[in-house]
Amino acid sequence: LKASGSTSILAGENHVMIDTAALTQTSQIIVTFNTNYQPASKYWVVKEPDHQLFTVFVNYPVNSDTYLDWLIIN
Repeated sequence: LKASGSTSILAGENHVMIDTAALTQTSQIIVTFNTNYQPASKYWVVKEPDHQLFTVFVNYPVNSDTYLDWLIIN
């Protein structure tokens, strides 16, 4: 699927940017973390469809590399 993928938030960071042409104004983005993202306890997604990217943020920098999968539903 071109509207899905895997990525990571690197240790010490609090976000990752994902560049994808599948993103539109009405896209819904589903994020599933595969590893712990401590000490963060919340995450959110910011869409920028005009730039064909979205960003996954966590509320604190992660202690270790944190892996996640994402899926766009249009």
